[in-house]
Amino acid sequence: MSRGAISADGVRRLGLVLRGIASLRSPPDLAGVLAAPDPVAMGRRALVPMARHLGVATCLLPAAMREEATAAFLACRVLDAFEDLGEDRAARLGLAVDYLCGRRARPPELLGPVPGRRLDRLDAVLAGRIADVRDLLLALPAERRARIRSLLDDIGAAMARNLAHPLPRDTYGREVLGRVVRYAVELVAARPVPADLCGAVGVLAQMANDLRDGDGEPYGATTRAELSRQVFLRLPPLVLAAFALLGQVGAAPRGRGVRAAAAYVTVTTAGFLCGQAGVRAPYRRRAQLPAALLAALGPRRFTAVLDRVRAAVNEAVTHLGGTRGITLVDAAPPSGTGLPELLVGAAFRLVGDLPTGPLTGGLAGTHVLRVMLADQLALGALNGLDERGPDFIDEMRHLADLIQQAAVKGVRP
Repeated sequence: MSRGAISADGVRRLGLVLRGIASLRSPPDLAGVLAAPDPVAMGRRALVPMARHLGVATCLLPAAMREEATAAFLACRVLDAFEDLGEDRAARLGLAVDYLCGRRARPPELLGPVPGRRLDRLDAVLAGRIADVRDLLLALPAERRARIRSLLDDIGAAMARNLAHPLPRDTYGREVLGRVVRYAVELVAARPVPADLCGAVGVLAQMANDLRDGDGEPYGATTRAELSRQVFLRLPPLVLAAFALLGQVGAAPRGRGVRAAAAYVTVTTAGFLCGQAGVRAPYRRRAQLPAALLAALGPRRFTAVLDRVRAAVNEAVTHLGGTRGITLVDAAPPSGTGLPELLVGAAFRLVGDLPTGPLTGGLAGTHVLRVMLADQLALGALNGLDERGPDFIDEMRHLADLIQQAAVKGVRP
């Protein structure tokens, strides 16, 4: 590709981003999406209203990635709509997947929402234009079509299982949104990232969605304040996974646009979480895009932005989680580190800061919180034990011994 062509796409991207950010302050243009003359125009008009900041981040990607990511996201939102449409939703969801993937000639009939279920108006509009979304998918090169088909098959199956027997919230987040995260990493990263990190980030995304929507039922919360507290209590292992994943993606991206997109999603998500916790965001709203563009300039700039976000998110999570004053999120782990190793390492750091002498008057309050937080991380790591070798199990046993010894008054660790 010539230098002029790259410059032209850069100008196009900047225009898309600026228009997208401006549209975030306005109601979604449903009429514009409905009136779009072709699939490409429909996708361009629907992306940011439906994906919000994720849509803006998508606009930062190079052209080929941007086209694929747009088609994939809109297809996922079509499936999200079919989760709430008509009777026998699991079967109709499967028909929608087959139609989008080109395995079926006709789309499933568009029915009304299930009684008692609230369907997003944009989702309803997009479901009505499922043929255009399919055209966007089928226009992609074969390799990219195959990547999206695999994604749709996986999340369609998980959604169907959830309709048959409702899945726990974290399981749904891991199998649906976590699979979307894994797809995104496959699209933009030059090196693979452990799948369990992607799953944990999917759970984090699900919790952020619940917090945004005020959905307290899965957490037994009846007030907004209680929902925030319940979500933030669950965040420590997920936040560690998110920063580990971001560090690995930022270290080996496929172009500057990828770094910019990853940084933009990071700073905007951090801003939301900090706002919910009542602490200062790492960047003011007007500075979020400049920070992302700065992060695109190279690994050092990306790391500097990530460090600033890491400090702010650490304050937010520990503030509402009752562990303020403790550094939860440290430097990024080595590339390829999976979730269990990540959590065990963090737990060992917390336990390593405990006093080593005899306990004569019990642990100080901060040290008690360290034990509780390390225990939470250790329990989170248990999910990966079955897939690990004997050395990892030995590390977990050693960690359990340290936590037990430090928690029992009068026992020397």
